[in-house]
Amino acid sequence: MTFTVGTAALLQAEAGKRIQHMIGAQLHQYAGQVADKLDRGMFERYRDLLVVASLEVVRSPQASRDSRRSVLQRLQDTYPDYAWIGFINPDGILEAATGRVLEGADVNARGWWKQALRFCCKILMETKLSQV
Repeated sequence: MTFTVGTAALLQAEAGKRIQHMIGAQLHQYAGQVADKLDRGMFERYRDLLVVASLEVVRSPQASRDSRRSVLQRLQDTYPDYAWIGFINPDGILEAATGRVLEGADVNARGWWKQALRFCCKILMETKLSQV
């Protein structure tokens, strides 16, 4: 009887280890799939921004607010998960935006704009340092 109980306990412990290993392997696989999807999605958004930034209507200082807004709206229409897109000049004035939200506003005091400036400045500094 003791042998049977001991064997059952060992088998139960071994089964528990195998189940833990299988669950761990599955979670690892799922994590890899999620990371891949996030990576692809971020690259697609990055590519969207590169295309828009290359357009003359965005690059030209003479471009009208309406023409810029039209480009931003088309970008949002192609990917509805963009909640809002705005065009902000170097002085921090929001010149054009989807849905006209905050157009003409000074966004210099907004946290998201401050973070964007810090991030962009960091990239510019790293780029210049790599060229030295």
